[in-house]
Amino acid sequence: MEILKKCKGLPLAIKAIGGLLASKGFYPIEWENINNNFHELTMEEDNETSFVMASLQLSYKDLPKLGFKYLSELISRCLVEVAGPDMDGKIYNCRVHDLVRDLLIMTVQDEGLGNFDEKGKQKPTADTLWLGLSSEIVEGKSLTTSPKLRALVLMKSGSKLHVDKKVTTRYLNSIRVLDLSKIELDTSQEDLFDWLSCLKRLACLNLSGVTGLKELPSSVEKLLNLQILVLNGCTSLSKVHPSITNLKRLIILDLGSCPLLKSLPQGIEKLVRLQELSGLRLVKQDDNKSCKLTELGKLMDLRVLRINICRETEISENELELLSQLKKLKVLSIDTEDCTDHEISEALGLLYPPQFLDELYLKVYGSRFMPVWAINIVLVGASSSPRNTPLLPMSVVVQP
Repeated sequence: MEILKKCKGLPLAIKAIGGLLASKGFYPIEWENINNNFHELTMEEDNETSFVMASLQLSYKDLPKLGFKYLSELISRCLVEVAGPDMDGKIYNCRVHDLVRDLLIMTVQDEGLGNFDEKGKQKPTADTLWLGLSSEIVEGKSLTTSPKLRALVLMKSGSKLHVDKKVTTRYLNSIRVLDLSKIELDTSQEDLFDWLSCLKRLACLNLSGVTGLKELPSSVEKLLNLQILVLNGCTSLSKVHPSITNLKRLIILDLGSCPLLKSLPQGIEKLVRLQELSGLRLVKQDDNKSCKLTELGKLMDLRVLRINICRETEISENELELLSQLKKLKVLSIDTEDCTDHEISEALGLLYPPQFLDELYLKVYGSRFMPVWAINIVLVGASSSPRNTPLLPMSVVVQP
């Protein structure tokens, strides 16, 4: 009734908020969060337009990421085949049948996204919007004919990248997506990011598994429109420059599986749009240059969090219930690395995630006992579920 009053009898506002509430089920804490957020959005201006915009804004911000849903649909229709799920049941590798590939090529040509020769190899033209290269980029010859290019994917693992700043400045002004995963870097990271900094409209950068990338330099801050940055599996990466905190539009920051990276720089709290953060290693409290758990308290849009706990991890008293304040958090993964049974119990016993998690992963977990809060989350979900309402679809995966 409180939410309804705030809609001021405006049909569009009522429909938008009604649809949002329906997606949450009958969980009081979820409705209370919506009620509080709606109040904050409508405090600045008291007019009909502000109330409608506030309801639409809430509905828009709560939209899930739908990638997995679409992928599942493609698999169920036999358009995509699963190459093999990981230990946690997630799908990380896929493949397509030869006939499906022919269909994809035909569709891409019909929609003007790219052109292919008689052997099925992509042939860049002046109207090409998407380009996948299965060979090395040599002096940018493959790029000079495609000034409208929006996405560039280097599909051959171990390819060497020869950067050419002149080619970048002249021919890649429109590029939004750049996938250079698993390339072999034969230049310095400074030269690489000096080249990348010319891509002013770049929104997604995938450098996962790049061989030879040891540092994320200060020039990364020039990518002001970057929304997705993936460096997962960069086994040589040991340092991330603090200037990364200037990328205010970042939604996904993935630094998982980087064993030499001991910590993230202080100031991650500035990335208030973050929805997914992977690779945060919790360190000692006296380390003034590293990101602490307390910084996450300002990342209120965080939906996916993957953290690492090691023997040096220290959790202060004011951080005990910090994770529980992240109301939108749905997926939590904790890697306990080299901790002993006692150290795992002591460290995890101090963390209290939100009650309405969908997925919980405990990786490299050597303890014989589950944290008390993990059991409580399941019990609270069951006790708060009204009669005839299904329980929360929470899954707990423990990987020893």
